[in-house]
Amino acid sequence: MKKTDNLVAIVGRPNVGKSTFFNRVIGERRAILSDVAGTTRDYLYEEAIWNGVPFTLVDTAGLDFDPKGELAQSVLAQAKNAVTQADLVLFMVDGEEGLKPLDLEVVKFLRKTKVKIFLVVNKIDTKKSKEKTSEFYRLGLGEPYEVSSVKGIGIGDLLDEVIKSLPEKKAIADEKEVIRVAIVGRPNVGKSTLFNKMVGSERSVVSEISGTTRDAVNARIEVGGQVFEFIDTAGLRRRGRIEKGIEKFSALRVLRSIKEADVALLLIEAEEGLVSQDMHIAEVILKEHRAGIIVVNKWDTVDDKETGTMSHYQRLIYATAPFLRILPTVFVSAKTGQRKTKIFEMIKDAYEQFNTKIKDEDLGGLIKQAVSEFPPKHRNTKPKIYGLKQRSTAPPTFLLLVNNPSWFHFSYLRYVENKLREQYPMVGTPIKLIIMKK
Repeated sequence: MKKTDNLVAIVGRPNVGKSTFFNRVIGERRAILSDVAGTTRDYLYEEAIWNGVPFTLVDTAGLDFDPKGELAQSVLAQAKNAVTQADLVLFMVDGEEGLKPLDLEVVKFLRKTKVKIFLVVNKIDTKKSKEKTSEFYRLGLGEPYEVSSVKGIGIGDLLDEVIKSLPEKKAIADEKEVIRVAIVGRPNVGKSTLFNKMVGSERSVVSEISGTTRDAVNARIEVGGQVFEFIDTAGLRRRGRIEKGIEKFSALRVLRSIKEADVALLLIEAEEGLVSQDMHIAEVILKEHRAGIIVVNKWDTVDDKETGTMSHYQRLIYATAPFLRILPTVFVSAKTGQRKTKIFEMIKDAYEQFNTKIKDEDLGGLIKQAVSEFPPKHRNTKPKIYGLKQRSTAPPTFLLLVNNPSWFHFSYLRYVENKLREQYPMVGTPIKLIIMKK
């Protein structure tokens, strides 16, 4: 698919409806919506297309030029960074509230960037709100575009003008294969720090405050000819501790990010070890049949490391949760970048295993030997296996053809899977084994 690198950033003060507009244009509920000002902290990228013209739409955090605290300052820096990268800016204001002093401050900042600005007056749903539009001429940005992000009013006319104003850029043909990598884990284990280290920039807000990342944040990089798309996600708490509203929707977003990824990096904290919530997240990864890697973070903080410490730690993980034995483990420091290169190598290996393809004749010989060593049994019946074939990859999916599926206990399917892994380990990836009547 051909894509351009034109960026259109939505900016404005908090709670003017930027995320609602973003979701309306891309056609799905990608950004979290809430009446709480400041809900969007990181900025979000998503491919959009209008009248056959593709562009990348960027949803940014609300601009506040008097940030209180380290987190607020980091959020402001993120929004500014998005604007400086943009080819065109949609400056959004609130038509219901009218012109505010902070709107004037945003305009001053935008003028310094010298990027083309479209003034978008949102929430134009009533005659009263239309009357306030004239206030925004004071900004000196020309004719305002009146829209209602909730109802979809005026958005088509705005996008018609947007695509006319985008600079011409060469499309990228024959896009390289992309490995999608979701970074997941419970709150405050270093996901955003690892994300920033892997992509090589301060793309995600990093803070000691648990639960800083609410949205899934994406970034693509190319390393050694391979394109990786990293997804930084919110920390997943235990189900009973997930608050309603924003946090609950963030948790659903994490689950979707896992489902859409090729490889999931499960971060755990070295000093705390594997805890129940880590195992819950691992179960989600395996249930969704995604390739996975256990990343033991903050390894640099572990005292008294000796030869064999990593092996001992790994054995403890597998002893605590035997179902994790198919996932490889790497010990890192997201803060220092320790073993960053190793992570890239392991992602590529896991992806390769995730796309394992085995010839039918090889599978035929494997199942024939497996049946001869341990024939299936079911009361007084005669269960028969006619063959084993691979149906698809990503994840590796196999069909076990039999005379009557009800005669096969799940333990026999586990036996067949183990025989498969003896010859084709498929380290880091779960497999699907579907029993089917021939």
